Amino acid sequence: MAVLATIGGLSLLAGATLAAVVSVQAYRKHVPGKESLGYIVNWADLGDSVKITEVVHSYSSERNWVSGDRLNFYCLRLDKPLADLDRRTPETDTWVHAPVSDRLLLEAIKTATTFSRNGAPWFPEEGILNSRRFFLSFPQVTAYHGRVEAVDLTAYDTQEHLLYHAEVRW
Repeated sequence: MAVLATIGGLSLLAGATLAAVVSVQAYRKHVPGKESLGYIVNWADLGDSVKITEVVHSYSSERNWVSGDRLNFYCLRLDKPLADLDRRTPETDTWVHAPVSDRLLLEAIKTATTFSRNGAPWFPEEGILNSRRFFLSFPQVTAYHGRVEAVDLTAYDTQEHLLYHAEVRW
């Protein structure tokens, strides 16, 4: 009987240790560098035309290791203004000059800006983001019955010359 109690105690201790290690790893904050955020420029179809010079702001929530839910928000300074966005053609471009009126894109903007309140107060509010001040790109929007579940939104601020990016999974 003592052997079974010892085995049970060791199993409980091993399980608690594993849970502690997993939870500590889940809550580690990762502050990305400009090199690791190059995918945002690529997704925005900007290629090698611009480089990220500074990560002005960033917020990354803990990732739920079961569902993959997470929030990532970035504000990036580029090496030069994006002057040619309004000269691109709709057939070959991933950018749209705000304001948008498409119901799904409006819901995507609302989802991103609502979740930005959870840690990224510097991210533009919904009304500002969907104004003539911004060019918008939506690399990914996933919705079920009109409810946006995931959104990747990149926004270029023509006044401040900053590139904002939101990744929302919930």
